[in-house]
Amino acid sequence: VGDKTIAFWLMDKDMYDFMAAPGYGPQSPVVDRGIALHKLIRQITVCLGGESYLSFMGNEFGHPEWIDFPRVDSYDPSTGKFVPGNGGSLDKCRRRWD
Repeated sequence: VGDKTIAFWLMDKDMYDFMAAPGYGPQSPVVDRGIALHKLIRQITVCLGGESYLSFMGNEFGHPEWIDFPRVDSYDPSTGKFVPGNGGSLDKCRRRWD
């Protein structure tokens, strides 16, 4: 949905072939520069945003299948069915990358 992510603007097609760790595959100065600039852009955003900075649920390279936020038991208003919560627990928050 929408335009390319910042990571794709910076690294584009080199992301697919040159994202290996040093010593485990081919390297590219385009990817090295793109990752460095991406980190810098994120740091500037956090510094200038102050307390208004919200972390994006996912990242530039993929999106989680679902994220389980803390929630209490409830009833679905459209069907009236019981929807079990996780007791408002932060321990049960997790990301799934299916």
